[in-house]
Amino acid sequence: MKENNGIGHTKMCTVVGCKKTARTNSSPYCKMHYHRLYRNGTLETIRTHKKCYRHSDGYIIKHAPNHILCSNLDREYEYEHRIVFFENKGYGPFRCHWCNIPVSWTNMHIDHLDDNKTNNSILNLVSSCSRCNTTRSGLYLSNLIKVQGKFYTHNNVTLHLSEWARQLNMSHSALAWRIKNWGVEKALTKRKRN
Repeated sequence: MKENNGIGHTKMCTVVGCKKTARTNSSPYCKMHYHRLYRNGTLETIRTHKKCYRHSDGYIIKHAPNHILCSNLDREYEYEHRIVFFENKGYGPFRCHWCNIPVSWTNMHIDHLDDNKTNNSILNLVSSCSRCNTTRSGLYLSNLIKVQGKFYTHNNVTLHLSEWARQLNMSHSALAWRIKNWGVEKALTKRKRN
């Protein structure tokens, strides 16, 4: 039975096994096969793979379908830092670089010592347990915030800007403006007007 695609075309695609309607009554191909022929010069599917790309989190991911880390999980891509670590250190055994507990490839994270996700030199990579990896990231961020001067002390109490804003019942941007224009003492003492 011939399909009607809503435009009045009832001619079928001439590619063997395709059950889609043709693009137009004068076209021998459906939209998919027409575009495939236009792009690739053939009606066959051509699979192309990027050799590597950057993940949204900043990590580099490589196309490595024959690598042991990929073939065990039936996938074609793996994080570059995991490949580098495996090729240099093998199957283990490993211990967490930070707390020294035993870890293996089933529960291990590969940690970047300098927190640069693209620096995949073996000298920059260490094995880490999940807890240390996530805690270290939190410590790194809090240290970064401290360096950026977002902690303020008033009456012997040191809190982050957002914690002071919560206590004073105002937005952190409003409090940041007050600190910049009034100074810490006045900004953290004077309450928001109702």
